[in-house]
Amino acid sequence: MIIDTPRTSLEWRGDPEEFHRLHAPELARIGADAFGRSVEVMAEEVEKRFGRSFAAQIIHADGRIAGFCLYDRIPGDSGLWSIEGRATLTAYQGMGLGALALARFLEVTGAETVVSVTRNPAVCRLMARRFTVCLPDLDPAAADPLRPLEHSAVRDAVKRYADHLDAADNPLPFLENRYPGGLYGAADPGRAMPFPELAGHPANGMITVGTNRPDV
Repeated sequence: MIIDTPRTSLEWRGDPEEFHRLHAPELARIGADAFGRSVEVMAEEVEKRFGRSFAAQIIHADGRIAGFCLYDRIPGDSGLWSIEGRATLTAYQGMGLGALALARFLEVTGAETVVSVTRNPAVCRLMARRFTVCLPDLDPAAADPLRPLEHSAVRDAVKRYADHLDAADNPLPFLENRYPGGLYGAADPGRAMPFPELAGHPANGMITVGTNRPDV
């Protein structure tokens, strides 16, 4: 499926691993540009992410691949999906492509709950645009960003995804040393997260959850 906008198109792929095999150098360069890491480091990381994904969205812009979003289905309840990776060339960031990709993903899959591992507050805010209950809650008025853990669907999603990642022994929802050497080579958005477990530890991530879609 290809969804067109004036400058871009969004392509749905059910063969992420094969797509990566055909476009590996270009995809590694996109990851390196997006995260400020070397192409060599990102080549291995991008290959791993594509290899464990069930489906991919490929963002095309101005005649080239400009980004990708990767998704997996979590065993058990078919309504639980994970975002396994996202990257967009810096030249195309800020255009709303991530929001468009997530909206189209939810339309196609009907996902009821979405999980991911991140240290970027922008990812959490993106989820909050599509779900009424999100972990963490980064609303400035929120008394406790972790309060959504009181929601049973959030707790269940965190546990199931941690089990899926073989990471249940971590101090959930935080995952220690998830990104050995750090995820970002440039400015680390994780330093703006309201958690010392992330702000002071560039190798750590956290499980973020979005559930309770208002449009379902």
